Amino acid sequence: MKRTLFVIVVTFLMCSFTHAEELKWYSWNEGYELARKEKKPMLIFVQASWCHQCKRLNDKTFNNEEIIPLIAQDFIPVKFDIEAEEEYLFGDTKVSGLDLLTAISSESIMGIPTTIFWIADAKKVKPVAGLKDPDEMKELLAANREKQ
Repeated sequence: MKRTLFVIVVTFLMCSFTHAEELKWYSWNEGYELARKEKKPMLIFVQASWCHQCKRLNDKTFNNEEIIPLIAQDFIPVKFDIEAEEEYLFGDTKVSGLDLLTAISSESIMGIPTTIFWIADAKKVKPVAGLKDPDEMKELLAANREKQ
């Protein structure tokens, strides 16, 4: 009986502490301010709720246990829904979603999903279109990491 109870407790504890870490995604306004404050590049995931490839990129790549810490350590992750009808802070100006995407992407977004690596005050932008597997994302993260 004691042995069974011990096995149950140990199993419960192991399951409790092996929970995979999740990536904290920010809204544009939160992420923009945080990136400026922490002087980190933003990783902006441009997506839509109806986009199958966006869901796959989110589920298979951005939720990958090797990718999560790489993004969390070196980037401010922002999800940007192209369908959202909001006003966004850009500098001291409030702009629409389309105007914001145009400004931060140098008009180079061709579709979704798109991942944009953007440095707030430097205005450097590197959009990468399409679905990327975890290995491809590792390479992109390494190539777009800013040296502090």
